[in-house]
Amino acid sequence: MSTWWSSSPYYYVGIYVGGDNRACSNTNLTSSWVSTVNGQGWSFIPFWVGQQAPCTSYAHTFSYDPATAESEGSTAADHAISAASNLGFTNSIVYFDLEAFNTGNSSCLTAAEAFVKGWVTEMKNKGWTPALYGSSSGSAMYDMYELGSTYRPTDADLADYSHAWNSPWDIYQVPNSAWEYDHRIHQYNADSSCETWGGICLKVDRNCAIGPTAKAWSFSIEGSEPSGSSESDGPSEDVPPCN
Repeated sequence: MSTWWSSSPYYYVGIYVGGDNRACSNTNLTSSWVSTVNGQGWSFIPFWVGQQAPCTSYAHTFSYDPATAESEGSTAADHAISAASNLGFTNSIVYFDLEAFNTGNSSCLTAAEAFVKGWVTEMKNKGWTPALYGSSSGSAMYDMYELGSTYRPTDADLADYSHAWNSPWDIYQVPNSAWEYDHRIHQYNADSSCETWGGICLKVDRNCAIGPTAKAWSFSIEGSEPSGSSESDGPSEDVPPCN
């Protein structure tokens, strides 16, 4: 990480802090590692890969019943806060990883919306920032935005590989009016070919961020604005390149 910090164009890294559907246990992800990498200059995108929509084939899913799903979303927030706290984050941001599901299944969509409501409400109640990662289309991200100011995730990491450009704007099925004012990340390329920086080769999912990324004990947002611009935000303000 030290080599990539000094050699690569990247300045933040995604970390999977836990969850029922996290693909594998990572014994190297410790508070000591976070502290060391944080000190090198990196910031983080913490993900919680919890229960997924009931119309998917994941091993762990939340309920079709909206009231139960909302309660499960709240519990997921508590678990995510505990895990992130153990890694050294305080009152920070965590992105719930909501993988794609059958958005045409109205009962499934209603359950997913209820789960997100529970996630957002509990994160806010505990003084943390509730964010959401998902496919711009397959995870019904705009539907989640349309939950309204009380229940919508404050920030979004939008996966859209069909629009594989280094910009957070013009995302498929998510209008530019959603998550304005530096509250969006665009994951525009997944599992790319191996990149080599400083002689170290890694595969990365490329993102373009103008939304919050976490630091140990705090979180920060993109603060570099083009000359003469203001926080009116939008594609004319936040332009490529970003990493």
